Amino acid sequence: MLSGDWPQAVRSYQEALENPTLQPETRIEARNQLEQLYRIHLPQLFLKETYTHLESGLILRSGLEWSQPVAANHRLQLELELDDVKLNGTDLVLPQWAHRYDVLADIESDFSGGAQKSLEESQTRALFWVPTSRACWDKTRS
Repeated sequence: MLSGDWPQAVRSYQEALENPTLQPETRIEARNQLEQLYRIHLPQLFLKETYTHLESGLILRSGLEWSQPVAANHRLQLELELDDVKLNGTDLVLPQWAHRYDVLADIESDFSGGAQKSLEESQTRALFWVPTSRACWDKTRS
């Protein structure tokens, strides 16, 4: 598939998998190739949520990653991380919330031309990191 016509390759593998006379070994190989095409060329979305409850407060962590091929050899990736921390009030400390946001834009380029090379040889990455942070304190006791 050096020509970059991955939609045609997907259709060909799908047609091959519909063939009832296909040998099991060939079916497994075709399914693996089709899965790899999907992973490489289709948009991807990952979500992750973590909740930690402690006696002194709680931590909420959210993560979102999205990536989309923008050309045959380039993939755009955006990441967002959000942390919310709540500290419970004590005799010496007022209850408070703190927030942290991190945004990452990443362009990944693969110029290996289909040949197997190490990651350092085949990919260039341009990272754009935008840290943003905001803290809010509740001045009232609960």
